[in-house]
Amino acid sequence: MPLLITHGDADALIPIELSAAETRRRCAAGESVQFVTLPGVKHDARNESGPIVVPWLKERFAPVAAVPKCGAAGIR
Repeated sequence: MPLLITHGDADALIPIELSAAETRRRCAAGESVQFVTLPGVKHDARNESGPIVVPWLKERFAPVAAVPKCGAAGIR
């Protein structure tokens, strides 16, 4: 199952390296993971991640298969 991880690089509660490490671990296991870094965003990233998450979710429910991918999707 595809996974999307978004993480603010200013998150003082959960270090971004934990999400990066989890992405690497899942990629090494052959999973499809997209990791997006949100510059300047703290722990509560709902507003900043919404424009990324909503289209991603719509793609998952579309009648087409997800394209397997892994790793960082770039900084937004």
